[in-house]
Amino acid sequence: MFSVMVDLSTFTVFSCWAFVYLCLSMNACKVSSAIHDFNEMHIVFGSEGGFAGTYKAYTLRPDGSLMIERAKGERKEQLAGAELQATLDCFSMARALYGSYEAKAPGNLSRFIEVYEKGEVKFSSVWEDGLDVRPEVVQLYSSLIKLVKSDNPVM
Repeated sequence: MFSVMVDLSTFTVFSCWAFVYLCLSMNACKVSSAIHDFNEMHIVFGSEGGFAGTYKAYTLRPDGSLMIERAKGERKEQLAGAELQATLDCFSMARALYGSYEAKAPGNLSRFIEVYEKGEVKFSSVWEDGLDVRPEVVQLYSSLIKLVKSDNPVM
């Protein structure tokens, strides 16, 4: 009887470890595919600079999914998704900027927007806080930041 209990205990421990391994491996695959599958249109926006050299970039996809990169080259984290209609409005505003003037005036504390479609940059702009930037660009940036803050208040 004692040997049966030992075998059951060993089996239970093994099962728990196998379950944990399976869960971790499924999660790792899910994250990497979400990060690297960017053939579709997406918008990268955020801010960088300042005394501490901070960097925060968000990536918005057409389905409303949001990711954040807190430092250059750092792994992206999934955030709460954005409202679909507001997301579509942002993508519409971004398409209207294709081929237009792109501000390239980084400063101490800069804001940026990059719009990608099929792997190509369709619009890119970086500007210093307080710089006179086209209203359409500022409106797009404000709308994008509202998407982030609406469901992710601590971001």
